[in-house]
Amino acid sequence: MRSMTRFMKILQNRNKDGGFVATQLSRFELARIIGARATQLSYGAPPLVEVKPGQTSIEVAKAELEAGVIPLVVIRQ
Repeated sequence: MRSMTRFMKILQNRNKDGGFVATQLSRFELARIIGARATQLSYGAPPLVEVKPGQTSIEVAKAELEAGVIPLVVIRQ
């Protein structure tokens, strides 16, 4: 779980309007992405990283997130 903390670092950039935009995922976005991908995996989607015997779909989803290969996009409004 320690490697997940690198996604939680506070990094900010200015957008074209001069406001600040968060460039990292919040803990809620992380949970949503991992949960959505774990659901896809449990319904038979092919894993995008090497799966070790006995790994759960949540562990595979976390590994995919750390590898940066999850095929999901976060749109903030």
